[in-house]
Order: sequence, then C-alpha cells, then structure tokens
Amino acid sequence: MYNKYYQNKPVSDHIVTTHLAYFDQIRQKLGSRLDLNDLLIKPVQRLPKYELLFREIAKHARAAGRDAEVVGIEEAMRVMGMICKAANEAMELRRLQKFEGKITAQGKLLLHDKLTCVEDEKNAERNAYMMQKPRELYVFLFEQSIIFADIDGKKLQYSSPTYTYRSHIQVNKMQLEELPNNRFLLKSTDPNKPGLNIVCYAATVDLTNEWLRIIRNILQSQHDFLRAITSPIEYQQQQQQQN
Repeated sequence: MYNKYYQNKPVSDHIVTTHLAYFDQIRQKLGSRLDLNDLLIKPVQRLPKYELLFREIAKHARAAGRDAEVVGIEEAMRVMGMICKAANEAMELRRLQKFEGKITAQGKLLLHDKLTCVEDEKNAERNAYMMQKPRELYVFLFEQSIIFADIDGKKLQYSSPTYTYRSHIQVNKMQLEELPNNRFLLKSTDPNKPGLNIVCYAATVDLTNEWLRIIRNILQSQHDFLRAITSPIEYQQQQQQQN
C-alpha cells in the first residue's frame, strides 16, 4: 500500500503544484491550517517512524529483561527498514523521465544519489577529448547499468525535483579507474558509445568509497560470471580451492 503511494507521489506533487491556487481556495473554505501538500506528505513521513518505533520498543524490552521478545521486534524493525528503502526507491525512480529502456530490466537498484560529474567526450573531428564543466547529476546504479540524469529544479516548498535521463553505461561494458583526490572514472567500452567517459565524486570521502565498493563488487561479479561461462571447469576448481 505504501509502495503504491510512494510511486504516485511525484504525480500528486505535479498535480498540486500545477493547480496550487485551486487547492488553496478549497483549504480556505474548509478553514484548514494545512494545505494539501502538508497532508499528502504525511504518509511519506509516517513510514520511517514505524522503524523508529520498533527500535524504541526493542530498547525498552531489552532493558526490561524481555530478551525473548526482542528478537521478533528487531526482525519487524529490519523488515520495516526494507519497506522504507523499497518505497523510497520506487518514488525516486518515478521521477526519472525520458529513459527509453525498461527500468525493470536493469536489475536491482543498488545505490542512488547526487554525484558531481565531469563528462569527458571525444570530439570526432579533432580526435581529441573535450573536458566538460563539472555538474551535479542524479545517478542510479543498478545491477545491469548505471544511469546519469539531469536534476530539473531543486526541491521547493511545493514540489520535488524530477530527473531527466542524460546517458547510461551498461555494467558489462564498463571499466572503472580510481583517480586521485577522491574521484573515479567510469569508461564505456560499448562501440555504440565511443568516448563516453565520466569522472565522478560524491559529497564526502565516505560516500565516494561506498560508490566505489559497490561498483567494484558488481564488476567483479560480472568478471566471475564470464569466467564461469568461458572456463567452467577452471572456475569451479578455483572456487573449491578458495572454499
């Protein structure tokens, strides 16, 4: 139920923002202190409170010596956290516009956030690379691809930003290069996208390291998968030795 509500939240934001004067007239007629946006955001704010509630209950149950009950409460807290994460991801994905592929075909969404990106594009006529200005993009990292999107408008009082598709790199056609000064370079090896290279960095060193950790993991998984297909016996023997 919440997941469906979160998915539709960008649509409701757009409708209310477009017809703000109309809904404000209704608010005045009803004598309400809260406008429609204040009411529509409440379920979004409520969901994380359930997780906090379970955490508080678990703390007091443990303090009261009711350890047998803590296990079930902590499991409920874990599940609630998963629901919050899934609902938030669904809401963010609905804000992504003009991506022509199928989002459901990109696999699990592993990470998404704002990154400062510098595109390094090859100029075919000059046979040289042209470094673009740094810009803040919203980046979605899936199991199968990484999608870069422009942020259309900052979050305002009555609306949230939308994301317009800019480019993407398939994970099985991507190379990672770690750079100095807390940055990393993603290179496309896709012959249909020659010269697509993007330097990225997050707001903090810890966040950048988190992106690097997850990207390394999915690239390693891709590498292991290819080895398992091309050299199954050798790959199986190596796995047995490691275990």
